[in-house]
Amino acid sequence: MEKVLIERGDHYSFDVSASKYVNNSGIILEKGKEYKITAEGIWYDWYIKSGPKGYDRFWMKPFNMFKRLPEAKWLSLLGAIDEKGKPFLLGKEMIFKASSTGEFFCFANDIRGFYANNSGQVRVKISLLD
Repeated sequence: MEKVLIERGDHYSFDVSASKYVNNSGIILEKGKEYKITAEGIWYDWYIKSGPKGYDRFWMKPFNMFKRLPEAKWLSLLGAIDEKGKPFLLGKEMIFKASSTGEFFCFANDIRGFYANNSGQVRVKISLLD
């Protein structure tokens, strides 16, 4: 995948699959720059319908510590700078200031090894703020 550096006025979008452990955006974020990120769509954790904000179920609380970002809801949209970077919550909409320069990756908040029972996707849009 060709990598893209976002310039002012550019708007990019890409799909994030719930069943992939990592989704490569092909977009390079630059340290110190602010980006507006929005997401829309529906995905499923087995049969549980969700969106980029994620969901909670009381009976799943004992497993929260195993999620990629334990404090975030199940199947909430997460991002990372570089494939092995520390995950951060994106959700449905946020303004994000990049803490480092690197490639932008997105994924659903789930437990490693449990992505196969997920389905659907969300559409992520990103733009550089002035």
